[in-house]
Amino acid sequence: MSVFNVLESLAKNRVVFACAVIVTMIVTIVIMVVITPQLNVLSASLPILDTRFTYTYEDVELLFTTLGASGRELYGVLHLWDSIYPAAYGLLFAMFIARLGMRTRDIFERIRWCEMLPIVAAFMDYAENIAIQTQIASYPMLSVQIIACASVFTMFKWALLATSLLVIFLLLVVNLMRHGKTRSSLSA
Repeated sequence: MSVFNVLESLAKNRVVFACAVIVTMIVTIVIMVVITPQLNVLSASLPILDTRFTYTYEDVELLFTTLGASGRELYGVLHLWDSIYPAAYGLLFAMFIARLGMRTRDIFERIRWCEMLPIVAAFMDYAENIAIQTQIASYPMLSVQIIACASVFTMFKWALLATSLLVIFLLLVVNLMRHGKTRSSLSA
């Protein structure tokens, strides 16, 4: 059984799909409503690395210095929650693409590989988290190379997530247009 078949099987299962939605929402709320505002206060509103598209050694040094010991510790707590988040959103977005794609088989067969975009984004997020966490742990002895790699992982994460959302949006539009045509042909 291929990864695509597994994703499509999961996407058909309403309980699994609902669980993915609920877990993603809960983790999003905890990260965005509870932890990130506290980090924003401690960082003097400097954005955390995970939310930026790119960053440099100097950016990381400034952020970690501004956060202080308690802020860096809280950033570590964020990464505990962020160990669940990539799996949750990656699976959810992949299931969205699979679920919508199953309704547009004629188009979707050619772009079925798009189901893997959010999965790869999740792996980039994990790589980013590991790299950032190593730098939190080794502060003030930061590594230019690890920070550069982390920044690349972050760029790929955001680019893949944006592409995933675009695919979901386009599949939604196609599905809505086809549904509208089906309804209008039935009423004619």
